[in-house]
Amino acid sequence: MAPSINVSTNSATIQNNIRLRIVLVILLSICIQSARFIVSDSVQRAISLTEINYILYGLFLLSSIMPSKAAWYLAAIIITLVTLLDTFILTLGIVSTLRCLNKSGCLTTIPGSLIVLSMVTLQCAIDLYQVWNVYLVIRLPLFVASSTQRMRILYAWAIPFAIVSNITLFSNSEWTVLASPPLVAYPMLIFLAHSGENTFLIILSLVALISNILLIIPSKNRLLNLSSIIQTVMCVIGICLLCVPVQSYKAPPIKKDTENETILPVAVAKETDIKLSTNKGLRRRTTIEF
Repeated sequence: MAPSINVSTNSATIQNNIRLRIVLVILLSICIQSARFIVSDSVQRAISLTEINYILYGLFLLSSIMPSKAAWYLAAIIITLVTLLDTFILTLGIVSTLRCLNKSGCLTTIPGSLIVLSMVTLQCAIDLYQVWNVYLVIRLPLFVASSTQRMRILYAWAIPFAIVSNITLFSNSEWTVLASPPLVAYPMLIFLAHSGENTFLIILSLVALISNILLIIPSKNRLLNLSSIIQTVMCVIGICLLCVPVQSYKAPPIKKDTENETILPVAVAKETDIKLSTNKGLRRRTTIEF
């Protein structure tokens, strides 16, 4: 049975909110990993599993960007796995903390463990809400996805990484011309996304892709390598988006049940042999004046 969903709900708004919450969950995971030094050893081993979330949420983000409703079925599977993983981490953390209460040696780490477990609980709640929103996207009767719009969002996210790469090279006095193409290509790709010139957009993406690859090879700076790798992945996805057609899905019209409809009786006119009388026997009445 289909859920009670308002047909006027904007699918694009739900999808954008899902992507925004992905950023929130990643920030929570970073905070949890940063606070692993203030928890007990058993809780620390439990929250170390949150590193898997980076991979799963990366796949979830890619699935949500692809302009295909089939990709959202994959996203539903991924976010379900993430929810189960975070629930398992929370359960291990709670059990470890309860066992730690019986030991006098780890009482000092209990406040830190409670703070970290509260963040894991919040992360689980967001994951459950993400599952529900993905379910809404899949079951909404109207779904329209634009590959060019996805590409604009993707390259808008790539601009900060390009700035980080150039700042890193400037600070180390290692700036080269190879770092400048992404700064020029990304804004052009964003503004020309709906122009229909896919060949030109693919060429711009390839220029940015080659520039990032050439920055990765000779560099030994970890921040620069990470930024260039992220941009390389985004450029590859952007090229793939340009090759994927726009997909639209609309629910079939609701069939009316004509058998159970109430049919009102209709009067049918029939010809008769009755002849109308003439005006011969009629007389005019006199009017009364007051």
